[in-house]
Amino acid sequence: MNTEATAPPGIHEANARLVVDMEEATVEGVERLIRDLTALPHSAPISLLVKTPLWKMSEQHSGPLAVAARLREVSRILSVPRGQLLHPPYAAQPIALESDVGNNISDAYRSLDTSRFTLSGDVIRALHRLDLWQHSIVLALGPDDAELTFRYIGGAHRKRFGSWAKTAIGRPFSYSDTANPSYSQWVSRYYQLAFNSGTPVRHVIDSLINRMQQADLPYRTNYDRLLAPLRLVDGRGGLLVVSQVTPGLLPLAPCSVQDPGAALSGSSKPEPSRSSPGSKS
Repeated sequence: MNTEATAPPGIHEANARLVVDMEEATVEGVERLIRDLTALPHSAPISLLVKTPLWKMSEQHSGPLAVAARLREVSRILSVPRGQLLHPPYAAQPIALESDVGNNISDAYRSLDTSRFTLSGDVIRALHRLDLWQHSIVLALGPDDAELTFRYIGGAHRKRFGSWAKTAIGRPFSYSDTANPSYSQWVSRYYQLAFNSGTPVRHVIDSLINRMQQADLPYRTNYDRLLAPLRLVDGRGGLLVVSQVTPGLLPLAPCSVQDPGAALSGSSKPEPSRSSPGSKS
């Protein structure tokens, strides 16, 4: 197991970085690391990188206890027989709109609620203050009102998805990222469902997203996502997508060998949430 710059005594330093290679790690080694982490006197952020034969996951945790909780999941995965370390590529779990999971998504929802679900300058400024505007996507009906099209894609998405974030502007909501076509189609189904319902919905997402360089392993990401149907200031119907990476929202878990692609069929379906005061589009 690789624990770069963090094996005792280095692990006692603030802003440490842990790297756990699942091909080299042992249950005993991870449990020993957990004991070291829980004994730390400081609570500085710690970076954790988990490598597996199928994906990588890089997370910034708030402190040793949060990392220890993640490593307990890693320890459970290590008990899975070799060759069964699979993972459904995408999963969505509905949560309450104002759930407090240690991020800013609930504040974004309250700002939209106050604005009666109109994408006003005040809402955009609030998203900026929450550091969420760069993690936002705005879709709106086109001139013929036929379907939603991408109108704005924040800088964080442009950095992650490269050229797709530029070419998608003005295109239909189902426009696929060439590196992640199945992910794009999976996401777009939720966009359409939320927009048609006229009701905001929030999910925690666990996903495997391919990197722009195909030789690289996919990265595994946990994020919190709000889908909010709204009106633009010119009266057009639209959809605001706000997301924030939040480590540990969904537990690490191997998928059954008999059903490695369950999530591809959209097995995770949004559940109804309370109605918004915004107009149904």
